[in-house]
Amino acid sequence: MRHRGQWNGNFCGHSVLGAAWMRSPSERLSELLTTSGLCTRAQLEQCEPFVRQLCQDLPDFDSVWLDALIQQRVLTPWQADQILHENGVRLSAGRYQLQESLGRKTYLAKDTQQGTVFVLRSLEHSDAAQNPQIARRMEELLTSIERPRNSAPASLILPTEMVAERSPDASVSETGHSVYLVTSCVRGWSMEELLIRGGRLPSAVVAEIGRELLVALAWLESSRLLHGDIVTRNVRLSTRGGVHLTAPFVKRFLQPQFAMTQELTLRDCDGVAPELAGTGRTADSRSELYALGCLLWQLLTSRPVVLTADPVTRLMKQKDHDIVDVRIPVPDCPEWMSRIILSLTRRSPELRPASAAEVLKQWRTHSGNGLSACKALARSMPDHSLRSRTQSARRPVVRKSSWMWPATATAVLATLVILTARSGVLPKTLTLSTFSDITAALTSTADNAVEIQQPSASRSGPLSTGPLPLPAVDVDGFIRLEPGQEYLAEPREFPGSLQIVCKASPTAKILIREDVRWQLRARAIAIQGVTLSQRPVTQNDVQRPAKTGQKIARQMLEAQCSSLAISDCVIQSPASADNFQGIEWRRPNSEAGIIMIRSTVFAGGGYGLSFNHPPHRCELENVLFANRGSGMLCEFQKGDAESWNLLCTNVTQRFGFSLLDTVIQKDGLKQVQINLTSSECVYSPQMAIVRLQAPEVMRPDAMRIEFRAGESGNPAVVPPDTRPAVYIDRRLNQPVSLPEAQVTDTSLLLAELTFYDGNSAPDDERSSEWFTAALFDFEGPKLTPIMPGIDPVRLPRQVSPRN
Repeated sequence: MRHRGQWNGNFCGHSVLGAAWMRSPSERLSELLTTSGLCTRAQLEQCEPFVRQLCQDLPDFDSVWLDALIQQRVLTPWQADQILHENGVRLSAGRYQLQESLGRKTYLAKDTQQGTVFVLRSLEHSDAAQNPQIARRMEELLTSIERPRNSAPASLILPTEMVAERSPDASVSETGHSVYLVTSCVRGWSMEELLIRGGRLPSAVVAEIGRELLVALAWLESSRLLHGDIVTRNVRLSTRGGVHLTAPFVKRFLQPQFAMTQELTLRDCDGVAPELAGTGRTADSRSELYALGCLLWQLLTSRPVVLTADPVTRLMKQKDHDIVDVRIPVPDCPEWMSRIILSLTRRSPELRPASAAEVLKQWRTHSGNGLSACKALARSMPDHSLRSRTQSARRPVVRKSSWMWPATATAVLATLVILTARSGVLPKTLTLSTFSDITAALTSTADNAVEIQQPSASRSGPLSTGPLPLPAVDVDGFIRLEPGQEYLAEPREFPGSLQIVCKASPTAKILIREDVRWQLRARAIAIQGVTLSQRPVTQNDVQRPAKTGQKIARQMLEAQCSSLAISDCVIQSPASADNFQGIEWRRPNSEAGIIMIRSTVFAGGGYGLSFNHPPHRCELENVLFANRGSGMLCEFQKGDAESWNLLCTNVTQRFGFSLLDTVIQKDGLKQVQINLTSSECVYSPQMAIVRLQAPEVMRPDAMRIEFRAGESGNPAVVPPDTRPAVYIDRRLNQPVSLPEAQVTDTSLLLAELTFYDGNSAPDDERSSEWFTAALFDFEGPKLTPIMPGIDPVRLPRQVSPRN
């Protein structure tokens, strides 16, 4: 497979189709995708324009094609990773396509015939010679439960069939390849995930969970079957509030007897009854009840039944002592529940109840038959709506015929020529006017805003007695700066990729005259390890003659390029300037535009970042917006896409009016939708997360905001009184909340926020300068042990730490 640094065929991976140069993946990748059914050749051709936009003048490596297929939802990130790194995991089993890894030899898979999602668990044994025997026994078991399957309770998820990696038409018991057990997919959360995210469960919820699990075990007993692995990861709460016991039979078939080996882990010890440890004894109904008792005890306490890091010690303690009464760590546990759990977890099997049906009869007298507590818990989960809906596949971009490109380019060029003057956003009363008039009104409403205090100077001292002229661009397009040194900004232009780099700490400082903007022009611009700030005009500066009618520049840096990448930088706008933009990105004509911001701080007055058009791709990671105005400003003009995606990861916004202001120009779009995907973010705006200013003719129902959660981790955490989105009501002449029907904000987690202060921040002098902007804690469920928002340690340093 073609990796980084390898060329694809002739002339940078291009092939000739008519008179146009077409890109194509490597033959090996194309054959792998098509023969495995992951992608058709038509879908590859439809992704070609998107790959062209991503690559620009660079070769189209296979990794770029995989990235395009991921963004077009043809492949999942896990599938692309397996293909790229050649991990040896097959991506298909029979008619099922493996889409994601859910755990140890467990995968989420899609039925290519029905289009539904299932869970596949591998039955591959460590001893490959036993695989045919295991498959044969499982096939006999599935045949035996075919008749009683219809009477199984809803709380028990039984396997439906077995499939092989290859030769799906052959009998799986005769093939030498690995086989998978297919079960339905329960959308929701495992008990293990609930304990990690929110701590112990209420006793009312545990009462309903215990009853549903006992119903499942009683049915298995009546069918003379055993589950074999009753642990927190195999019990799931569905988005509708149902309780389901999953993964039956798998562990019992792969490991009929529990063995204490050198590879033993604490995870392997979950649910193991004392009589099974090192005795060679097989499991029975009483050992199943012991596992159930340990599970319920753990749900009530949010910790294992024995606290130890050694699996052997854990087994020995369970063998020598009964598990303590659950009311000792949880005094509010009902007496009847603790009594039953105590009887289930006796170390001697003869002292436990004889059957699950017997325990179920006792349990039901106290728990009832409803699931109201479980349903309430499911509805309260912040990602409830995200897990409830089925993610639909997105159709790839359809490539137009080659003769359409000249006409399209001409039309876009003509549109850009007649564009009107740019507009901006007011913090309170937004009106359509010139950009200078709009941003000038910020002064009257931002008097009480807070400013991040910057360090005074580098402790190590500057490298010279004064600022140096900015170095010229070398032949490779680099401007290399020294750490801690000050430089005077000068305009730079380069036909290719321009890179301004300082790779050591502290950051280099570029000083920009307060009466001019610093202009950079290139096809692609990358800035790393730099602090941008203004300086006053001195007598030694060359006086620039003012032109008639010329407006004073209100941008510190104007970057005109198709691709802008900023990392490890501090953009310090003047604190008193509200009619200001730290960085203004201007898109060249007919360019798509890519913005990538990493580990960067925007502070001071006005906006931190602005776009004259929405970029095709905009990603922010570990970014702090501490501006008095707003974090970002984006304008929508005629010819722009009606839908714009903004991806934020570990982004913190503080002190300003909003994270994003959008201005829709007159005679521009008829409708607009903004999709803000947030993962591990913290937004604390004074007014709203998103503010919109639209022409008078655009109604509110033409504006839509969708807040999306990332694939994992915490969503966006915001204060409870934060409004998701506001727009200007022309009749009231003031901002009002966007109608609820136009806002999808189920992924926002409302919680009281506590940030670090001078006393709680670490005293270590090597700590980050930005700890006071980091989140200390918030009230609500935590999906990860690390607080959302910025990682201050990864943000750039402006001073050198003492040794």
